[in-house]
Amino acid sequence: MADDPKRLDRLVEYLSTVIRRLMKHGHDREDAEDLAHDAYIETSKRLDTIADGGELGYLWMTAKNRGINQQTRTRTGEELDGETLRDKARSPEAEAIREQELARFHEQFRAAFAQLPPEMQQVLVLRKRGMSFKEVQKCLGLTPDTARTRASRGMDLLRKRLEVPHGLDWADIAEGFDDDHED
Repeated sequence: MADDPKRLDRLVEYLSTVIRRLMKHGHDREDAEDLAHDAYIETSKRLDTIADGGELGYLWMTAKNRGINQQTRTRTGEELDGETLRDKARSPEAEAIREQELARFHEQFRAAFAQLPPEMQQVLVLRKRGMSFKEVQKCLGLTPDTARTRASRGMDLLRKRLEVPHGLDWADIAEGFDDDHED
């Protein structure tokens, strides 16, 4: 977590704004508060990679994306009680189908990734390997904004070209990403 108390204070001040925005996007107050607080924790951990003054934007986008994910899970019926989810996860048939979908999607992902411009590929591979934008910038000789822009545009292009299969998320998909992009 970043050690800049002023930036953390700004994040706390932004929470009520983010909660109101989430409620305007259809979340009830309790869900909006939960989403905003989860986004606060994630944002506070990444403050060192966020440009000074960009805290609200990052906090809002994180909360909004978490809200979209929550709404998608609810619409697709994934919000089941814990027992049902455990039973579903243990089903060998369900696991086999999931693995097939994931393998098929990884193939599509690799093809879509290969179509990205090389400069976007470089940034995404380094970010996936855990480098901060500052480290990527230094490694590739870019400005921080250029590194962020290439990563953002690369991910946008991938999202436009791909549809994530039901029951998978970008974290599942990213598991196989490094396998194809080792040095």
